[in-house]
Amino acid sequence: MSTEQPLSLEELEAFFNTVALPKELRLHKAILISDVPLFVKGHLAVLKSKGIGIGGFYEHLLQARELILQSQAMGNPEGE
Repeated sequence: MSTEQPLSLEELEAFFNTVALPKELRLHKAILISDVPLFVKGHLAVLKSKGIGIGGFYEHLLQARELILQSQAMGNPEGE
């Protein structure tokens, strides 16, 4: 069980505003994001208007964030 506090919407938005976003990102084998900046913008807009409990929007942004961080740790600054 993780003791890490969940990220706030503001923290997620700050992350995506300061990181180099890849053009594409595969969340898992069934989901390929072909326009990451548009994905982030749209998901953040939904969360701002409806709250973080709506659908899988928050979870998808967390997954994208984790994949980008992993990619950067492996030496790819654009998360591809």
